[in-house]
Amino acid sequence: METLEQQVAKEINEKDTVIHIGGEELKVKPLTLGQIIDISAEIAELKGISEEDQGKDVLTVMLDHLDDLEVQLNIALIVLYRNEEDRIENKKFIRNNLDEKAMTELQELYVERLNSPFFFDQYNFPSRFESDEEDKNDSPWAIIFGAMKGLGLSYHEVLHEISWLNIQMLLKCQPSYSTDKDKPKQVHASQIF
Repeated sequence: METLEQQVAKEINEKDTVIHIGGEELKVKPLTLGQIIDISAEIAELKGISEEDQGKDVLTVMLDHLDDLEVQLNIALIVLYRNEEDRIENKKFIRNNLDEKAMTELQELYVERLNSPFFFDQYNFPSRFESDEEDKNDSPWAIIFGAMKGLGLSYHEVLHEISWLNIQMLLKCQPSYSTDKDKPKQVHASQIF
């Protein structure tokens, strides 16, 4: 079991995780925001097992859900490769060699790597000043823009080069500033010394 310090070092340094597929050693980097968005799009394509499938024989259900296998392959490619060109180039190899063990490793990997609450539970982050605005924009574009503006990164860096967990951690550590309406607390000198 990794220590907290080892987990933090692994994420900050974006250490690769090695997965073996078809006799090849593949180095998998932490997921970027772009990969997470791509995975969400793929997941939306899954049919899932419905009540209509109950009562059908297993072979019929499997044939009805062959498209789900392609979606799972696409998700595996997204997790393995940050770059779209690498996904396309390696699709045939992964299709021919991805077995149940490697697929399970990949699923466990991306679930583990999306565990940002673990990190937020371990550290104290400064509180942010709440806005009085009722409309808070949490669309993907607002998140991308916020990371670009707040961290001085390019669109490509936010989506494809830095893991989503590191972007979240960096954004949480940004300094915040109080406005005129936020009054500082009165602190007595005896409380300081």
